[in-house]
Amino acid sequence: MFNVKKFTKTLVLCSVMFSAGATVATVTLSYLPIVTAAHTIAQGLKQETPAAKLTVEDNGLRFQLQSCQRNRAIVTCAILITNLDDKQQDLQIRIYGNGFGNNNSRSIDSSGNQYLPNQIQLGSEKSPSDAYTNLIPNVPIKGSLSFELPQQITNLSAVEVSYFTNADYKVNFQDVSISNSQASKTTNNRNNQNCSPSARPTKR
Repeated sequence: MFNVKKFTKTLVLCSVMFSAGATVATVTLSYLPIVTAAHTIAQGLKQETPAAKLTVEDNGLRFQLQSCQRNRAIVTCAILITNLDDKQQDLQIRIYGNGFGNNNSRSIDSSGNQYLPNQIQLGSEKSPSDAYTNLIPNVPIKGSLSFELPQQITNLSAVEVSYFTNADYKVNFQDVSISNSQASKTTNNRNNQNCSPSARPTKR
C-alpha cells in the first residue's frame, strides 16, 4: 500500500540533501523502474502516432491523410497538401481522379480489390475526373477523394493519390482505417430503431 507519510518524508529529505549539495542517487534509483516504464510507454506511443504513418513528402510536397470517413456507401478521404519549396511561389498541382488509365488515383481493400474515385476535390475545385489548384509555399490546401465502397470494408490496404506538377507522380498511404461520419451513425441508429420489435397489444 502506498504510504503518503513515508513518501512525504522522502521528498523532504531529498530536498534537504539537494540543498546541502549531497548526492540524491539513492532516491533516484528507488524510483528508476517507474521512470523507465513511463519513458518506455511514452516512446511507444510516440512511435505509434497515426499522423506519422499518414504523412508523405514527395517532390517538394507534403501530403497528409487526415481521415477516411464513411457516409453510407461513400468513403471520403480528406488530405492536406503543402508546398515545401519556397522557390515555387505559385505551384500548380493537378490531382487525377477517374479516367486517366494508369494515372488514376485509387483505393485498395485488404482482399486486393481496387476502387477508383467518383469525386476529387482540391480547394474549391470539384470533379469526378480531376481537380487543379495553385499552392503557396508552406500554406496547406485541403483536398479529398471519394470512393463508393461496400459497407463491410472498414480498412484499406492503401490509398494512392496520383498527381501532376511538372510530371506525373504518385504517393500512397497504407493501412488506412475507415471511420463512420456523424451522419452515418445517425442513420444507423434510426435503422436499428426501425428494425426493433414493435410492441403489440396482448389479446385477452
